[in-house]
Amino acid sequence: MAISLFSLLLWSFLAATILPFGVEPYFIYHVLTYDQPLISVIVASTGNIAGSATILWLGIKGSQKLSERLNSSNKKTLDIATKYFTKYGLVSLFFSWVPVLGDIFVLMAGLSKPPVIKAMLYISCGKIARFVFLVWTISL
Repeated sequence: MAISLFSLLLWSFLAATILPFGVEPYFIYHVLTYDQPLISVIVASTGNIAGSATILWLGIKGSQKLSERLNSSNKKTLDIATKYFTKYGLVSLFFSWVPVLGDIFVLMAGLSKPPVIKAMLYISCGKIARFVFLVWTISL
């Protein structure tokens, strides 16, 4: 089971950073296979939160170049994320788990140089809530 937990941690981390896929299918598989929902939630949340922390840090450290690159890549997605982030601020980080938009919310937060603890609190609550919701849905 240790290898499986490490795989879940790594998959969760990568899904929140560089790879364009969701962790949900692997998470559900893991919960159903090993019947350890609490451990699965903790491991998947830890990996996913660490991935978002990496994106937040990249936003904080790479402000100008990253901002220019974002503006030139996927304009439509960036406009949507900008609209919501401008309207709701750090609260939008609760939805950092949403595919594509969530990563942009986190990066935009980093670019605005937020209070990191507050930003990570919203990110963590959203990601944990998603995994708890998945476990609850599976158990119905």
